[in-house]
Amino acid sequence: MNQHEVEQRVQEPYVYDDTHVAEARDVVSAWDRGDIICCVELGGIGPGYEQAIVIAVVEFTRALVEHKPTTWTGAVNVTDRVMRDRLAGCGYSDAQVGMARAFALSAVVCGWENLVSAYGDDRFNLASKQFPVAPDAPQTPKQEAA
Repeated sequence: MNQHEVEQRVQEPYVYDDTHVAEARDVVSAWDRGDIICCVELGGIGPGYEQAIVIAVVEFTRALVEHKPTTWTGAVNVTDRVMRDRLAGCGYSDAQVGMARAFALSAVVCGWENLVSAYGDDRFNLASKQFPVAPDAPQTPKQEAA
């Protein structure tokens, strides 16, 4: 899926493909186990900033998979509850929340792998809830193909 296809897919009303929802659920489960997940650079400011965004992405994805809102307003309501109930006091900027919300919703609607590949290799990123001490990194898709 390219960036244009992703943008088209996330237009309201949202339609959830069971395969994409399962894939998003698998990413959340991997995160919960402490595994490394594939993501993309979403802020560009540094590792700590990126880690904060990924934490929000995972928590938003968890809630979106559970509630499956059909509109942007519904998605905002779901993710606002996450901010209030799980991430309150973490110091997120509006930019971080906005990017995390958009990425999580796109991942649930379009598929995590489709979304990561739509961003391109120059933004590929690996993350773990064990940051900054993480287990051995898995091979990137390019490394596996070589």
